Amino acid sequence: MNIRSGTWGALALAAALAAAACSDSTAPAGPGTLSLSVSAAPVDSTSSNVNTTPAAGVTQNDGTHTLTLESVQLVVRRIELARADTVCSQGDDDGEHASEWKRVGDCEELALGPILVDVPLDGQVDKVFSVQLPEGTYRGVELQIHRPWHRNQSDLDFLQANPDFDSVSVRAEGTFDGNPFALVEHVEARQRYPIDPPLDVTATSAPTNITLHLDVSTWFLRQDGSLVDPSTANDGGANEYLVRWNIMRSLQAFQDDDHDGHWDGYHSGHGEGG
Repeated sequence: MNIRSGTWGALALAAALAAAACSDSTAPAGPGTLSLSVSAAPVDSTSSNVNTTPAAGVTQNDGTHTLTLESVQLVVRRIELARADTVCSQGDDDGEHASEWKRVGDCEELALGPILVDVPLDGQVDKVFSVQLPEGTYRGVELQIHRPWHRNQSDLDFLQANPDFDSVSVRAEGTFDGNPFALVEHVEARQRYPIDPPLDVTATSAPTNITLHLDVSTWFLRQDGSLVDPSTANDGGANEYLVRWNIMRSLQAFQDDDHDGHWDGYHSGHGEGG
């Protein structure tokens, strides 16, 4: 089974998500389980202007400026798997909109969230959670980068524990030429990825892992390779939309059962595209 790194359909800025009947659950890795992990190692880890170390995070230099990312956090919610034999469609949280990629049927909801994820900046792959999957065949996975606000009880509970994330989906901190910065993003991004061939889950199936990968080394880069001052990327800043688009483009998800931060098909000589 391969989960390719290309998105299933366009990356959508939307709050509309399918509601599902399943509740949150966690389980240790074992037969019939699926785990979600997160990684931020640069795709081109050999690049001379990107340095990833456990102590310093991710440091970049374009020959003029130096940027160091010391922490990255994001909010994720409603991670779902779509069955191959029947697809699900209901309204979003408020019962207003139906998800275009789903029609009629059922889906398995792995986590309701919101979940605050501390993205590792040391090149490692960290597991976020693990769930026991019902037996069946699955053809796709969907997840959302979420902007929590005061619209439902789950958001209110999350914000009580994480008040700095009111209407914030991504937060990054570090230094630019030695000066500290804090970037906050309010974007909501829904991503869909196909599972090809479909994942067949039985009571004796080996554990499967999906890694959500963010190439943070691309977040503050212009097309010519020069670095953007992150302080100009907050609301109303000159580089607000450039950095927002870079963040959305950096998101990938793929099968990564060996937890090395690379699509498993890459090791079979198929390349890492989709």
